[in-house]
Amino acid sequence: MSAVSALGFFLFEVPTGVVADKVSRKTSVLIGMALFSLSVLFLIFLQNFPMLVAYAVLASLGATFVNTAFSFNFSVEFQHRIPSEKRATIVSLDMMFSALFMSAFYVLYGFAVQRLGLNAARLLFALIPLGVGFAFKAAQLLGPLRDPLRLRHLSKE
Repeated sequence: MSAVSALGFFLFEVPTGVVADKVSRKTSVLIGMALFSLSVLFLIFLQNFPMLVAYAVLASLGATFVNTAFSFNFSVEFQHRIPSEKRATIVSLDMMFSALFMSAFYVLYGFAVQRLGLNAARLLFALIPLGVGFAFKAAQLLGPLRDPLRLRHLSKE
């Protein structure tokens, strides 16, 4: 399945970039999140190999929509907020923490599957990001994260 996902990333990266450029990056992120959410449903109700392939294709398509828009926004933010002599260090730290997060995720997921069963673990690990997303959005709207996430240099004020 890794090969199907990698092929999906390879095939979908440029077309999703065109959508982000021609339509909007916000629309690209919304499409990507919708497709990725749909792919999680395939994963939750997985019963056969074609559904697994459909999951891999939809997940990679959704991820490329989001990745294209976020990569551009990240590079713009990076140039405005981080001095050039610190950028390589920050990218290295990002990669290190990403690898650490993925390792922890797989270990926790393995324990959850062993303890709860496969279907319950899938549902739990599908709902956790949703809950974190809602909490993050609430914190952004209600105040604690409002100022740190404000993009002053992109506003029209």
